[in-house]
Amino acid sequence: MAVVAAVKKFTQWLEHRNIVIFTDNEGVHGAFVKCRTENAAGLRLIEVACDAEEVLGRMFWYERVPSCSNPADGPSREVSCELSPETRLKVEPDLIWTWSLGRLP
Repeated sequence: MAVVAAVKKFTQWLEHRNIVIFTDNEGVHGAFVKCRTENAAGLRLIEVACDAEEVLGRMFWYERVPSCSNPADGPSREVSCELSPETRLKVEPDLIWTWSLGRLP
């Protein structure tokens, strides 16, 4: 649902942009890559995302990431998940947002 909500919310900024969608759920990743699932509700969400790809004239790239890379995963499961210093990546949200809008110099 998060994929579809983000695509719907940010459609005007996604046109003519390369789009990478990260998920920490293997089932979601596989379903969106294949554009199909046996689950009726999931299939409707996938159809909306696939329709958005056509409207935007872009293909979305779906990438699977470890659950520990999702900052919301631990608290949602009431567990602590620490990444080793070697696997951590500092993320600058403002820089990513600016880059995704194509406004870098």
